[in-house]
Amino acid sequence: MTDLLNSSSNSSKIECWVARDANQLAQLACKVLLQTLASTDEAAKLDRNPTPSPLPAVALSGGTTPKKLYEFITLVESSNPIWQQVEWFWSDERNVPLDDCDSNYGMARQYFLQPLQIPNERIHPVPIQIQHPAKAAADYEAEIRKLIPETRKGQPVFRTIFLGLGDDAHTASLFPHTEALKEKTLSVVSNHVPKLATDRITLTAPLINAADNVIFLVSGTKKREALQQIWHGKNDPELYPAQLIKGARRLVWIVDSGAIGETPPPVNAVTTVF
Repeated sequence: MTDLLNSSSNSSKIECWVARDANQLAQLACKVLLQTLASTDEAAKLDRNPTPSPLPAVALSGGTTPKKLYEFITLVESSNPIWQQVEWFWSDERNVPLDDCDSNYGMARQYFLQPLQIPNERIHPVPIQIQHPAKAAADYEAEIRKLIPETRKGQPVFRTIFLGLGDDAHTASLFPHTEALKEKTLSVVSNHVPKLATDRITLTAPLINAADNVIFLVSGTKKREALQQIWHGKNDPELYPAQLIKGARRLVWIVDSGAIGETPPPVNAVTTVF
C-alpha cells in the first residue's frame, strides 16, 4: 500500500488520534492545542530566522467541526489564561462580511472569542474587501509577516494551524483544480472556486507546511472516502488537495470513528485510539 503522507523526505512526524465521536474529538483537539501552546521545542527553532515572536500564533479553521471545540473550551477550559496569550488568525475565510452568518471569523467570535473575552489586539481576522479579494489576501499576508517575524523556508512559522477536510478532499480553501494549489511563494492568496462561484481567501500550502504543528479535525461518515484517498489513494494533489499538507514538523489527524471507519491510518503514523 502506498503511504502518500510519508513519501517525501520533508514529511512530518505524523500522529493519528481516533476519537469515539465528535464530542470526544473536540476534547482531543483542545488537548493537543494546549500541548502545542505549552511546547518549547528548541530543535524546531534551529532553522528559523530570526528568533520566534513573543506570542504563539494559531490559525483557526472554518466549517462546522470547530464549533464543538470552541464550545468545549468555553465550558471546560475557560479559566485557562493561555487563551489571552495567543495571536489568533484563520486558515481560510469566505468572501463575506465578518458579521455574516457564513463567516469563519464570525463563528469563532460567537462561540469562542467573545465568551473568553479575548483582547481585540490578539484577534486577526481576514480584512475582507468583497470586491477586491486579492487585496484582502495581500493585506492579510502583510499582517501575518509583520506579527510573525520568524521564518522557515521563507514562510512565517505558526505554532499551530487547524485544518478541516471537505468531502471532496479540500482543506482550508485549497479546492481541487484551483489556482491556489500551484502557489509556491505567497503565504495567503485569493482563490477562485468555480464550483462555488465565489472567491475564498486561504493560507497556502507552503505556509501551512512551515508550521510547527498542523492539526486536521475530521468528523462524520461523509469524510470517509476523502480520508481513504488522501492517506492511501494515488498521489494527485490537484484532485486531493489535502495531500499537499505534509511538511509541518508535527501533523496530527484527529478523526472520529465515523470518519475513519475501517480505513487504516497512514503506515508510519503513531496511532492512538481513545
